[in-house]
Amino acid sequence: IYRKGVEPMRHELERLEQADYKEKLQGKAKPQMIFFTAEWSEPCRQMQGLVEELADAHYAQADFYQVDLDEQPLIAGDFNIAGVPALVICQEGKEEERIVGLRAYPDLEKVVVKYLIN
Repeated sequence: IYRKGVEPMRHELERLEQADYKEKLQGKAKPQMIFFTAEWSEPCRQMQGLVEELADAHYAQADFYQVDLDEQPLIAGDFNIAGVPALVICQEGKEEERIVGLRAYPDLEKVVVKYLIN
């Protein structure tokens, strides 16, 4: 689902894996946006396109990742994810804020832009 008049994404969300996710999140100047999702969840499927739009619009100012709850339950456990969809915003691997549940694009962007680097 894309907003009207917005082209499809050109920057994919990188999938985090248990083996190396901590290294990917540590020591980076850019904030990290981690989208926790589940394939079986309709709200997750709806929010996927919106998070991809955020990644497309702000890829130079933040790193965008995706974690499938069923494929990577240990990562979800490390972040205490109790419900999806969830967007966790981190700085140097530490959580700063989280958004849980399906939200509209303007609501997501309003939170995300607070953490972007210029």
